[in-house]
Amino acid sequence: MNIIYKLKGKISTKKNWLFLLIAIIIGEFHDFILRIQDFFWIIKKFLGLVKFETRDGKKTYGDKLCIFALYQKGRIERNVFHQLEEITRQGFSLHVVSNLEIQPDDLSRLETLCVKITIRDNIARDFGAYKDGVLYELERMKKEHYVKSMLLMNDSIYFPTHDPSAIFKKMEMQEIDFWGLTENFEESFHIQSFFIVFNKEVICSLAFLNYWRSYAYNSTRVYAIQKGEVGLTKSMIAAGFRSLVAYPSEELYKHIIDAENKDLAQILSWLPSYLSDQIYASYGNSYRLIYGDFKFIEGATEPEMFREQFAKDKIRHDLINYFQFSSPAHVFFFYLNRIGYPCLKKDLCYRGMYSFTELFSNLTVTTDLEMNDIRNGFYRKGLLGNDTLKNQFLAMGGYI
Repeated sequence: MNIIYKLKGKISTKKNWLFLLIAIIIGEFHDFILRIQDFFWIIKKFLGLVKFETRDGKKTYGDKLCIFALYQKGRIERNVFHQLEEITRQGFSLHVVSNLEIQPDDLSRLETLCVKITIRDNIARDFGAYKDGVLYELERMKKEHYVKSMLLMNDSIYFPTHDPSAIFKKMEMQEIDFWGLTENFEESFHIQSFFIVFNKEVICSLAFLNYWRSYAYNSTRVYAIQKGEVGLTKSMIAAGFRSLVAYPSEELYKHIIDAENKDLAQILSWLPSYLSDQIYASYGNSYRLIYGDFKFIEGATEPEMFREQFAKDKIRHDLINYFQFSSPAHVFFFYLNRIGYPCLKKDLCYRGMYSFTELFSNLTVTTDLEMNDIRNGFYRKGLLGNDTLKNQFLAMGGYI
């Protein structure tokens, strides 16, 4: 049973409240175990018993550097190598930080792409990998030279689905200190951390160094979001640095406000089904959706037509509301995909945003990224509704 799907929207029944309570109990126990494991790992680190091995690659440092957080069980997927190769094409030197062991064949291939490869224990998720990579490089830069820009990136996305060259060029011309692809409003405003770029002023700053020094080795998802994703953006803004995203919320906001009937219907059709179903259920009596366009009710009186216009305005309001309290890279992915958004989150189907059919019927890829690799990757990850009951409860409470 897919519990997540049943709990989309408002939790209104006693049964759903009970499910949420169970999810919180299981999740808090899960995080308690993680914190205990983290505590013993910190003791091992103090004693010098943890895994941390950095080796040289065959590339040399340039003016731009990417710290890439890698988490690949078994062999590294072909799409990840494609992602790394694209980053090097954009002029970045690569320092890959892996939270798992890397098989010899993959390690040899990585060496041809990287300046450094670090293999560490799987602790503190991707932000733990970022922390170790950034602090290593900051220490190195003190003895050599500071790079002009530093990209933090991980393997939670397929990249690029569209050529990102124009985005890099556009954003590098902006008078800003750090930037990303999309912003997120679920917990608090922040730039999504699967792709975030800092310029030299930030990299050289005490605020940047202190943030990474103070970031704890904590493996819970809540900490990674609040102190990692949200905390990083907030710390840099508090230090006076200016930020921007390549696909800002105001662009979609304006598109929704100005949308004609057909465009509004198209945006609705691109929403995850659990959201579009809510809208159709709420306003279905006020309008009819025919051939992708809104039609006035035949023979409608003036009050009925007014009610229909009110419904359209309310739909616009709800769409904006969903955007402001969600992850655009998930909820509004198809809209972003149509305007050149260069990546695709690997958990879109697992999290219940879209079915496999919805995703592959609407997804457009204009690069040489293999669609079959994307399809097979989604099939391997599967759906949360087919995962263990424990993982469904953990996901329901936001613990995984």
